[in-house]
Amino acid sequence: MSIYKILFFCTILCFQLSELNAQARFEFSETSHNFGEVLEGSEATHEFHFKNIGNTPLIIRHVRASCGCTTPYWTKDPIPPGKSGSITATYNSKNRPGNFNKSITITSNADEPNKVLSIKGQVIRHPNAIQNPTAAQMALTPLIKIEKQVYELGNVGLGQTIPIVVPIKNEGKSRLTIVNITASCKCVRLAASAKRIFQPGESATTEILFSPTSLGSMDQEVIIESTDLKHPKTSLTIKAAIMENLGDNSIIKNDKTIKF
Repeated sequence: MSIYKILFFCTILCFQLSELNAQARFEFSETSHNFGEVLEGSEATHEFHFKNIGNTPLIIRHVRASCGCTTPYWTKDPIPPGKSGSITATYNSKNRPGNFNKSITITSNADEPNKVLSIKGQVIRHPNAIQNPTAAQMALTPLIKIEKQVYELGNVGLGQTIPIVVPIKNEGKSRLTIVNITASCKCVRLAASAKRIFQPGESATTEILFSPTSLGSMDQEVIIESTDLKHPKTSLTIKAAIMENLGDNSIIKNDKTIKF
């Protein structure tokens, strides 16, 4: 065999070995999460963070939950080596009392092509399910106060996400729990790290994520469901002009949290 053929085969072999060594790899900070007690009717959300510790971009092809009660969201763009991404799992506890243990399977080009995450917890009865509460129960109810009802965001980019910090006070005599938030636009949700529990007399903030899905002027009512027996549903309003493209000085491009 000539020296040229030997060099040719060596080159091919090196190329194949290089291809085999080029691999994306997950490194999760955690692969399971226990929500503990979850109020029936609420959505329990947790964000799993990971880093690509491989030497080629990590591409998540699909994320599948073990049941329709769990909705996953994930980083859609390729994650370069050394960069981070996330998988968010939301469990809908409506009409699902009792313990739950669900899995989320990630299909990707990583060295472990099928990675499994898990969430679990116990759904307990919603206190607002009390029929005809007694005078004593009403006297001890938590009382929610939204410190500001209208949030004017100005120009917002379509499909982007704005964190909105909302100040809340519990003026009642027992613990207040934020159960859920809803809107007809389906463009709001509680942040994964949002504060949900407020002790009697406590003033603090929770965080809402606003992700518009249609163009135009918006005057959107957002319903906040809580364990306040007198006012189980209260509201705030988000006003914004949803635009296709924004300049470099927009609140979205600068990725700033909106605080009031």
